[in-house]
Amino acid sequence: MVHQIDDVAHRHRTAVGGLPVVTAARAIVDLGAGLTVNRLGDVGDDLVQARATSWRAIGAVFRDVVRPGKPGMATVATVLDDRCGTTVPAASILERSLFTALAAGGLPEPVRQMLLPGRGPVRGLVDAAYPDARIVIEADGRTYHTRLADMRRDRERDAQVVKAGWVTMRFIYEHVVDDPAAVCADVAEARAVRLPLFAATA
Repeated sequence: MVHQIDDVAHRHRTAVGGLPVVTAARAIVDLGAGLTVNRLGDVGDDLVQARATSWRAIGAVFRDVVRPGKPGMATVATVLDDRCGTTVPAASILERSLFTALAAGGLPEPVRQMLLPGRGPVRGLVDAAYPDARIVIEADGRTYHTRLADMRRDRERDAQVVKAGWVTMRFIYEHVVDDPAAVCADVAEARAVRLPLFAATA
């Protein structure tokens, strides 16, 4: 059986003996389209025990490639929820971690719990925002299955934000806690690009 995949990012690639291949984490995510939950879990456990990858790395690849209709995503989400736990942090804990990470990186304090930008049908609050650069920041503490189920709602929110001239930056809880420096770097880079665009209207 031959599968052609057109969404393999550079970070999902490596080489073995000079032969280009996908990383172990990406291989696990791709295998979700053809294996049962139990079998995929066993293969993942073997690779994690051999230190070829980690469940966190597999989760990061899942976040990169998940989209509605992509085969195997529900299977991968089930395995990840089982291996990584399904405890969802309280919103206050997650937001506190986000604001602490941004402050530690020297970024100004964002506006908290701001109304979702735009005049579309979607209503609600965003976790944080930088109005001066028109950036929305969302921290996601949902389980993998819930993330998959809520993708349509997230896309509707993001589309409304874009139509209003803003952008949304989404970070999962694992990113905020385990790599706050990378979160800060991403936000700082986005601010550096967007601030000049809106300076005249500030």
